[in-house]
Amino acid sequence: GIRMKTMTFKYRPNNRKKSLADMEKAIAGKPQVFEDTIFFESLDLVDSFINPMKAKIIRAIQKHNPQSLYELAQILDKDQGYIQKEVKFLEGLGVLEIESVKDAGRTRSVPKVLYDKFIIDLNESDESLMAV
Repeated sequence: GIRMKTMTFKYRPNNRKKSLADMEKAIAGKPQVFEDTIFFESLDLVDSFINPMKAKIIRAIQKHNPQSLYELAQILDKDQGYIQKEVKFLEGLGVLEIESVKDAGRTRSVPKVLYDKFIIDLNESDESLMAV
């Protein structure tokens, strides 16, 4: 079957290193889920990522499968430059992938969402995380 890919945003104010062992345990415990994690050290960063517009962009790509950033901007009724900036940010985080497609001599950027699911984890430590 199709593997669900989940991206987890973790707020860990004093955790600079990902614990590899913990991640391996998590992966071993849930073979059907590839857990990719982004750590945030400040809530401002979490805030700047989890804004409604970014969520709208992700949903619009998943739902409408736009074939260019121009088309995405039209779906969202936003300026293309603005959409491009937001999409670049999401691409930098590894949430989206931009595919360059050559089309009759022109190149268009096709945005693809790499995850089915996004989890926000604001616990300050991992202790409660393994609890069922």
